[in-house]
Amino acid sequence: MQRRAGPLTIKPDNKAQMPQFREGHHPLLAVCDNTGGEPLAWMLRRGSAGSNTAADHLAITGAAIAALPPGFRRKLMVTCDGAGASHALVAHLDKLAARRGYELTYSVGWALGEREKTALRLVPGAGLAGRDRCPRTGPRAPR
Repeated sequence: MQRRAGPLTIKPDNKAQMPQFREGHHPLLAVCDNTGGEPLAWMLRRGSAGSNTAADHLAITGAAIAALPPGFRRKLMVTCDGAGASHALVAHLDKLAARRGYELTYSVGWALGEREKTALRLVPGAGLAGRDRCPRTGPRAPR
């Protein structure tokens, strides 16, 4: 199952008809990779919706799993790009993976391209911070 998110601009003829959607839409889509991208679940959200709103991603993941035939829910792979990455989503996927008799693997994030790798090489080691926002030191600090 693959989850996708992205902006979609829809311009109504009469903006007064749809004032809540003046910024377009930001849909979420979950598709089944085994069937060539068949949609399993989707959510049409306001254009101002955050790309990594955890509650929306949890809802779309649950709806997509529920859309699968029961026999196919026991062994799943869920992928999500960086826009959908959140601690809440990863915790939820870990909880699903821990169920007895189920196998769930997941990949959240994106592969670093040459652009990102080049930018990271330009950051001095002391400039990188850990979760506490303090510069990292010790054997795990970048060199």
